[in-house]
Amino acid sequence: MRATTFAPTIAETGLDAPALTVLVKFDDGKKRGARELRKSGADVHALVPGQPGAAKIEAEKFAEANKTLDELSKMIAAAILAALLVAGCTTAPQAVLAATAHASVAASQRRNAQP
Repeated sequence: MRATTFAPTIAETGLDAPALTVLVKFDDGKKRGARELRKSGADVHALVPGQPGAAKIEAEKFAEANKTLDELSKMIAAAILAALLVAGCTTAPQAVLAATAHASVAASQRRNAQP
């Protein structure tokens, strides 16, 4: 994701709660840091915790990232479920199915997050 514009203060974005917090690497992996992604209407901003401004990012890229996270969480849950079944566990799969349902709901809420 890349910034398309910048807001000098968070107050100018209409944002007050993160939709998603990610850890990022940049400068060929030499630097790392947290970024809060916040959504207000159709606008998505990336904030560096402790910094006054915000970068507006492409909403489509934010939607793609959320979709990918949702698909990844489902794949991980399916792999865990398969491993438990192969190991002969009979009660743990229900917990995995419940966790998968919870992850899908959480992903849906991230996609539709409105402050």
